[in-house]
Amino acid sequence: MVLLVCVDKDTAVCNRHGTCVGLFWLDCYFCNCRPGYTDSCCLTDINECASSPCNHGACTDKVNGYSCSCYSGFTGTHCTKGVDECASQPCQNNGTCVDQHNGYTCVCLSGDSGHNCEIRSQFPVRPSVMLITTKIIDEGTSLVEIACFAEGVPYPFVKWDTVDGKFQANIKQVSHYLVIENVTKADAGFYMCSATNRAGSDVKVIHIQVILSHALTAASFRLANCTIDAMKPQASTGATLTVIRVTNSTAGSYSCIATNDAGISQANIILKVTYDPPKILSPPLPTISAAGESHNFTCRATGHPVPVISWTFDSFTRIPIGLPRHVTFDNGAVLKLVNMQDSGQLTCTAENEFGSDTKSANVIVKHCKF
Repeated sequence: MVLLVCVDKDTAVCNRHGTCVGLFWLDCYFCNCRPGYTDSCCLTDINECASSPCNHGACTDKVNGYSCSCYSGFTGTHCTKGVDECASQPCQNNGTCVDQHNGYTCVCLSGDSGHNCEIRSQFPVRPSVMLITTKIIDEGTSLVEIACFAEGVPYPFVKWDTVDGKFQANIKQVSHYLVIENVTKADAGFYMCSATNRAGSDVKVIHIQVILSHALTAASFRLANCTIDAMKPQASTGATLTVIRVTNSTAGSYSCIATNDAGISQANIILKVTYDPPKILSPPLPTISAAGESHNFTCRATGHPVPVISWTFDSFTRIPIGLPRHVTFDNGAVLKLVNMQDSGQLTCTAENEFGSDTKSANVIVKHCKF
């Protein structure tokens, strides 16, 4: 409140923007101006924009106040806040939005393009994860970073998770790395890295082992006996030699020896075996399923003779108990795991007399946490 001298007692002097106040004992009068006005007769509107309160906008003076009209890209009472152009999530197909002044930029996954990553790659490629299978860490290590590399088109989304349970408080994912701070025994276990794009997904599992940093491991030695099993030469009398169940071990040189009183005559023949060792062409694929679900796995192989398909399962979290509840079809080429409960590695083996081929896939079973 500012008191300035009036000319006389007439209230009109204060211009309707103030009140005339008199000091009767001094026969003196003053204009008590209302907020927003000044000078002796309250004629001057105070310019609240004089201090430039609108940082990134235009100021409009008002009676006892002002308003800011923000420039494009800014908001707030004083236009100090930048507008989050990424708040509306404009980038499609898992593109990453980078906020900029009065705009944004989308960083698209490999193979995608367009201002909002709206143009998809015409030739998607299923993700492939590259991850070590085992990591041994000393307890008390301050920082451990484990990389999970993935490739695919479009570039896959990479996620770390635990096979059974949740991350400890000292574990987090940073980009495609699993980061563990101040390692403890509780951090030991199985962790999985999955990569997903619209062509499919892949998942690999790493077993993290935590050992006492001061523990000493004594070297152990073992003598191994090496034995060689060799097929004994087949012998036969008579004019005909029959080789039963031809295998790779029966290939070789055979001699026919004829003997009489006049002497001995010998002829040699080479037996070559035509064979084709097994090769798995359609291996089982990794999968992530909810507990209680069922899932089909396929393992198809070529070979001559036709290979026999067998399956094994190694649990990540339990003592090996063999293959879980299952049903097989098509002479073992299709395996259906029923009411899945355990996570582990499912292995398919194709075998005939001339060799074998093996392929494995990680089976992740997620249990609901209440």
